Amino acid sequence: MREYILPILALSVLTAMGECLLPEGHLRRFVTPLLGLFVSCAVLLPVLSAVGNPDGLSTLLPAAEAALEGELYTESVTNEYKKRLAGEIEKRGAHAEIILGDDFSVERVILEGDVPHEAMQYILFTMEVPRSHVEIR
Repeated sequence: MREYILPILALSVLTAMGECLLPEGHLRRFVTPLLGLFVSCAVLLPVLSAVGNPDGLSTLLPAAEAALEGELYTESVTNEYKKRLAGEIEKRGAHAEIILGDDFSVERVILEGDVPHEAMQYILFTMEVPRSHVEIR
């Protein structure tokens, strides 16, 4: 994947520098779209070569698979973390649903039924969840 991204990045930087050096006026109006066309071709070339060549797709697919595996791994770790936090609360006598933010911080704790004092103390002081983020149903 790096062999596709680096040339595109380099061409984009060179194009931007070239546009800065162009004088204002008639010439700039024609050169700017031409430079954009070069960048567009650089972006499309790897995709078109992959579509035209069955082996070319196999070079793009591992990068997509790796990204998907990373996403699945993150989701798996997130679910495990939520399960463990809920388990700690359940040890203290309350059933909880944990909602995490994008940064894996506890965004909300949803409790059901009667909540023992020990469970609430654990949530507020050990987990450091603000009271406004705790909902009791």
